Amino acid sequence: MDFLLILIPIWMVMGALGAWVAMAKNRSPIEGLMLGFLFGPFGVLITALMPNMPSKDKQASGGTDPSSQARSRSLDERGQIAYLETRYRELLDEVEPRWRSLPYHRKKTIMKQFDRRLMNELKLNATQFDDLSIEAARSILKQ
Repeated sequence: MDFLLILIPIWMVMGALGAWVAMAKNRSPIEGLMLGFLFGPFGVLITALMPNMPSKDKQASGGTDPSSQARSRSLDERGQIAYLETRYRELLDEVEPRWRSLPYHRKKTIMKQFDRRLMNELKLNATQFDDLSIEAARSILKQ
């Protein structure tokens, strides 16, 4: 009987801890509660080692595919991406009017020639520019 008086509060604490860990990982708190309650500290550990689930707002915006990159872009970054895409198209039209019929690697080579100029236009460092230009070039290179 004394054993149960000690064991029941431990089960409850482990269940609550499992639920809390599961919620922190965007998982179902019921799942964490059951694992913690049934398996004690091992259940909490199992819950902690489970992968994080994407948050609800990322799921709603399609955050599972790489094109959305599971991160939100600021309005300024989206504007820079749109600007880069427009500039790439303009420069491609100037250099090679029939660029749409060119193979992927040829379009990419032509676009690469203008990276330094566009990076200076936007006043970005190389890392920032690469991040944005990859996304801007994606739709152009698909054509």
